[in-house]
Amino acid sequence: MRRVIPTAIVLASAAALLAGCGGSSDATTTSGQASGGGPASAGGRITNAARDVVESSPSVPVCNPGSLPNEDEETCQHFWNHMLQWQALDPQTEAQSGPKLVGAGSGSMLYRGFEALEGASHWWGPNFCGGNPKQSDNCRNSTAGLPFGDHTLVETYDEGSAVKSRVTWQLKPGDVNFGNEYFTAYNDGGSGGTQWAFCGPRSGNPSGQWVSCSQSSDDGATINCDQPQGNNEDYCSYGWVVEDYPVLVGLSSTLPGSTFTMTGEPSLTGVKLSAAGSSKDAVSGKATLVGGQTAALWLAGYRQRAGTGDFGSISLQGQLKDTTKSAAGFDDATVTLTVRFLKPTTGGTSTTSGSREATSAPKCTVTANVGAGDQAKCEITQFVPGGPSSPGIVTAVIQRGSGA
Repeated sequence: MRRVIPTAIVLASAAALLAGCGGSSDATTTSGQASGGGPASAGGRITNAARDVVESSPSVPVCNPGSLPNEDEETCQHFWNHMLQWQALDPQTEAQSGPKLVGAGSGSMLYRGFEALEGASHWWGPNFCGGNPKQSDNCRNSTAGLPFGDHTLVETYDEGSAVKSRVTWQLKPGDVNFGNEYFTAYNDGGSGGTQWAFCGPRSGNPSGQWVSCSQSSDDGATINCDQPQGNNEDYCSYGWVVEDYPVLVGLSSTLPGSTFTMTGEPSLTGVKLSAAGSSKDAVSGKATLVGGQTAALWLAGYRQRAGTGDFGSISLQGQLKDTTKSAAGFDDATVTLTVRFLKPTTGGTSTTSGSREATSAPKCTVTANVGAGDQAKCEITQFVPGGPSSPGIVTAVIQRGSGA
């Protein structure tokens, strides 16, 4: 059964003016996730072709030895590439609506090696390098890799009392490189015995933890230890469905007679940004918004699946200028948009002080000079925490506030 994506949250904001200091807002209420094709909805961010793949639920086949001899404690590691990537932002048609997600293409999942952790032989399954007998590494760095939606398997049998092996993939959706992810599987005794599996960094290597590894567990395989018909050897299949965690932050401005210019690169923790999916000069911290125009500023990227507190955070800052020279109170104001993605409480929509959703709400503040004239405020217009193959989205708008 397909995993239930954590309940997404759309937040309507209440703006609170700071006395003499412009305005700010953060999210205070929740509702169900928007769906369908609206330009700001999470559902409308994924192309139909890519959605058909990530919403499918590959079943983990029985481990039925193919090229390898029938041996005790054999494993079959099945891999599916379900990673999404941000499509290059089209400034002519997507300046206001933002980028969309497509399937990660050729080269997004490259085989980097096999390790026999307890002495083992292995063989590559179909749809990858034409099959790879035993321990030959002719599949390493194959240019095509395992493209989006494709499937392959690695069969391994033990040469000892159990089988334990690790397969390494380099993951690169689009222009963002996640580095290597390590997939380890163990089998001793087959059905009724001991099996476990996990993905992520290995000792001494801090990379990894950028993807969800199966539809039953973020960091463990789906395991099927049913025996092939007419065979009572100790075989187990391990299903790895590799998905990433897209995130998108958008900022627009309806404040007439103003410009907003970023004052430095975004501050990132546990997030990698896609320059292709983001607005021009946004990743380098040099983008500008003109108030009242339809263009928005977009930061597209991916968050990690695990961390201490944050599962990824983004903070961007910029300066407002009054282009009309009317001595408006927002001139030289500082706008700060801060987004923290925390793992939501499963199935929860509570906004009580103890809930994860409430503490992870984004915040946009305007700190303005004290003076006469119209102030500015910034409001959060959407917040969807997201999950594997479900984009986490935050949008905010700079607009006119009240006079000091």
